Amino acid sequence: MIGDESLFPADPEPGIDRLYRAAYFDAITRYHHYDEAHIRGLAAGGPVRLDAAHRRRLLSLERRTMRGYRQVRNRFTDAPLLVIPSSAAGFAKNRLPTLGASGNDYAALLRDMQTLIDEHIAELHSRRIGTAALPAPLVFVGSWNEEFEGHALMPASSNRALIEPARAGLDWLYAIKALYGWNHWARRAPTPSS
Repeated sequence: MIGDESLFPADPEPGIDRLYRAAYFDAITRYHHYDEAHIRGLAAGGPVRLDAAHRRRLLSLERRTMRGYRQVRNRFTDAPLLVIPSSAAGFAKNRLPTLGASGNDYAALLRDMQTLIDEHIAELHSRRIGTAALPAPLVFVGSWNEEFEGHALMPASSNRALIEPARAGLDWLYAIKALYGWNHWARRAPTPSS
């Protein structure tokens, strides 16, 4: 069971209420890393791009979340809490500042977040990976197809968050496929013991 309890940019650490609730989950994540107040502060009247500087901010936030929940264990299984970073691309909604991403911006975010979750699993969950409790590293992609909010992975009549489209509106989907396609999982598959 995964809870939406990850930190937002203004949170220095999880409050006692979040720590309490988190113990009822196997993992926590964030539906989307877009935070209106944070993006509005960065926007300066224009859109914000999911560039290297913004990715560093998101990685810092996810690391802070992982540190903040490090001691939390599931109330029923006593397993450490898995923190799954959000791998959402961009966000565009009427009257809110846009967070835009090209296919390459998004591919870089996916690689960064995968490296982060690999580190987190190696540190706290290495004994569980490949078992029924954690058969594979988890990836969370929010905003799968929010066309009415102006962002979507699939082709959309209007994806205002996708910038520099080069693949007929499928740029973000291609970024996911490039990293998590069959070759990715085949390389990670455990080898049968003899």
